[in-house]
Amino acid sequence: SSIQFLGGRTEVPSPFTNRLSGFHLRLGIVAEPPLAYLTQNCSDSVPECWSGLMPTITEKLATDLNFTFEYVYPEDHKYGGYNTTTGSWNGMIGD
Repeated sequence: SSIQFLGGRTEVPSPFTNRLSGFHLRLGIVAEPPLAYLTQNCSDSVPECWSGLMPTITEKLATDLNFTFEYVYPEDHKYGGYNTTTGSWNGMIGD
């Protein structure tokens, strides 16, 4: 009841039902303060090792929508860029 949709309505619009309930998601993440911080000497896939705005929002959504998740941290710790020489992507997109 604390959320308002278009027109001041508080009921969830019918096309937006919870379709994530029971799913396990793998979410790409990059350490980018203040959005996301990775605790040193901690596994990068474990949600408890992350803090910041994005992990806080993700945890709230997971609780409210009843899904579990793990983070996928790119090997090179980058979002991803296209290399015109090799024709490939690096970072999260490449992974």
